Amino acid sequence: MPAAPSSLLALLLFGAACSDEAVDSGELPVRTVEIAVAPSEYVANVALVTWHTDEPSLATVTATAADGETWTRSVEAAAEDHEVALIGLPEGVEVEITVVGESESARYVSEASAFSVPWAWSSLSGLTVEEGAPGYRLTTAITSGSDATIPNVLILDERGRIVWAVATPRRALSTSAKLSLDGRTVYIVAGGDLLTVGLAGDRYEEHALTGLHHDLAPMPDGAVLVIDKVATTHEGESVTCDRVLRIEDDGTSTVVWDAYPQLDTLPESSGEAVDGVRELTHGNSIRYDEATGDALLSLARMRSLVRFSVASGENRWVLGPYGGPQPAAPEDVLLQHQVMFTADGVALFANYAKDYACSEIFDYATEDAGAHFHVSRRYQPEECMESAALGGLDDAGEGRRVIAWSTAGVIDVIDADDQRVSRISAPLGIGFGYVDWTDSLYPME
Repeated sequence: MPAAPSSLLALLLFGAACSDEAVDSGELPVRTVEIAVAPSEYVANVALVTWHTDEPSLATVTATAADGETWTRSVEAAAEDHEVALIGLPEGVEVEITVVGESESARYVSEASAFSVPWAWSSLSGLTVEEGAPGYRLTTAITSGSDATIPNVLILDERGRIVWAVATPRRALSTSAKLSLDGRTVYIVAGGDLLTVGLAGDRYEEHALTGLHHDLAPMPDGAVLVIDKVATTHEGESVTCDRVLRIEDDGTSTVVWDAYPQLDTLPESSGEAVDGVRELTHGNSIRYDEATGDALLSLARMRSLVRFSVASGENRWVLGPYGGPQPAAPEDVLLQHQVMFTADGVALFANYAKDYACSEIFDYATEDAGAHFHVSRRYQPEECMESAALGGLDDAGEGRRVIAWSTAGVIDVIDADDQRVSRISAPLGIGFGYVDWTDSLYPME
């Protein structure tokens, strides 16, 4: 990311260090502490607050905006030197940051320190918002620009405000961003790279993986599953096929599933050849189910979904016209993107279906562990949302779903009755990639 303005990087120091103040009889003495506030080096919309106390203490850090909105973070362990990251401060909003803490023998308070995050991407200041559905939407922003200083991985709140952002290298398009299950890390697929970014702005790493593309799925132990595109030969022709890798925190990888040996039937290659090579499967979405240890994989060129065991690589079922012994044929989806597990089956984002020219959401339910499926739900918004590419879908809790109508530049939240409860629309020329939902940016507390 570009260097922050020097005025923001300067430490904002207030108060007199550790001076006792008169208090009512029976209360701990109050000592004033100096706090320093600076932006994160790696990500936008994060304020790093540091201070020192003369004995181990706990504390709460609070940022307050002029309208009374607050952001709060507590110290996790008693210490003398503290650094706390306030996450989710919206761009362009000035806040006052204060610290209130306590040790065994004293209370600590700070003077208020003014801080604001500057606009990092002015072209997104024109978002239009319909209120509703509190929560946070993590997505990639897709534009035609190549400026490496402009953030292109974003978290938006229910008011359409950018509350977290990072600029990834422009070596290739950043497609998918997912939050780790412990809420501390954002993983990003950027072409052949896997980026690991601390939500608190305390970490930034790049792992180069030549065949990596499209999507990833975080694991409970901090590893991630990624889709890896590899070259092979099929019926005498050079093609690319997909496999799934498990990437550890140190960047080492193992293959957990491979389309070519583990699918009984494959489609004919299609599309224009690039350097003499065609895509055969085009894996473009993956999800992990912690309860079962299974993964759900979308193979777009095969119009198929595969559920497999991550531990063994064994296919549970294949839904679609290719792959092996088939369950009942699904509705004819011509192009699909992000997929998700549901209580009784799966749901997918359909860019195009056989009998409908606009994008929609399909649910497939099964009562016999995948031997048969049927269409149990179709969601089509009142207006046509044509998402020519990409497209996002995630569970937003309480029966809701968040949907990114990708190239249409719209993110919706719908309820269990298919009523829209929220919409964020981007300015013309800006689209969204995959989408990931979280209720809070502080789930670790």
